[in-house]
Amino acid sequence: MPINWGTNSKLLFSLTLVDFFLPFVVYAVYLQYLYYYMSSKVRTGRTLFAIGAVYCCLSVITIIYFGFKGKLFDLSVGYYMPGEFFKGYLLTYVLVLIYTFVVIVVNIKKIGLHDSMAALMFMIIPVIFIGINIVYS
Repeated sequence: MPINWGTNSKLLFSLTLVDFFLPFVVYAVYLQYLYYYMSSKVRTGRTLFAIGAVYCCLSVITIIYFGFKGKLFDLSVGYYMPGEFFKGYLLTYVLVLIYTFVVIVVNIKKIGLHDSMAALMFMIIPVIFIGINIVYS
C-alpha cells in the first residue's frame, strides 16, 4: 500500500529533517573514529577532532531549529521545495567536508599516506551528493 504523503505530512517533515541533519551526525562520528584510529597509531591531539565534532553538533541544532521554522525546506505544497536558507545549508556542509579534509591532511605524516588516502576516499560519496544537490536544487 503506497504512502499518501498529503495525509502524512508529519512523517514527510520528519524524514526530510532527518535527511538534512544525518550527514552532520555521520561526520561527527567519523571525526571521532579518525581520532581514535590515529591516536591508536601515534600520539595526536584531540583539539582538531573536537572542534569538528562540536561544529557538527551545532549544525544539527541549527538545522533542526531552521527546519521547524520552514527556512530550509518547504513542504506546504505536498512535496519538497528548497527553502531560503538551503544554500546556507549547502555551505555549512561544504565547510565540514573542507574541515575534515584539512584534519586529514594536517595529520598525513602521522598516520601515513595509505591511511590518509583511505580516510579521504570516505569523503567522495558526500561530495558527489553535494554536487547533485547543487545541480538539481
